Amino acid sequence: MSEVFADQETFFEKKLKYPVIDVLDNFYNLKKEFGGTLPSTEAMKSFIEDNFEDVSATEHWIPQDWTEEPEIFDRVRDKNLKKWALQLNQMWKTLGRKVSQIVVDNPDLFATYCLPNG
Repeated sequence: MSEVFADQETFFEKKLKYPVIDVLDNFYNLKKEFGGTLPSTEAMKSFIEDNFEDVSATEHWIPQDWTEEPEIFDRVRDKNLKKWALQLNQMWKTLGRKVSQIVVDNPDLFATYCLPNG
């Protein structure tokens, strides 16, 4: 996949356009076209475009119990450590993600696993 996508994560975030069995059949047919050898990069790109779509499996999320300054931080006496902890805590607002409802409703079309509270 390194020749098809800039990073490995891109492919795994895609949603199947069709049921798994149909996509597998399409892939086996692609392999037959290439005599069982590795398909060309262009053929793989075309296969992926035909069988997958860009739908985000995750969405922005802030934990329900998130607060600007958690009470436990009051116990931190070192000013530098407390400053770092507060900065780290702020990252939840940027990096927090949860599984999208479309994944919950269609788990067989995604590579993402849906876990409780995830």
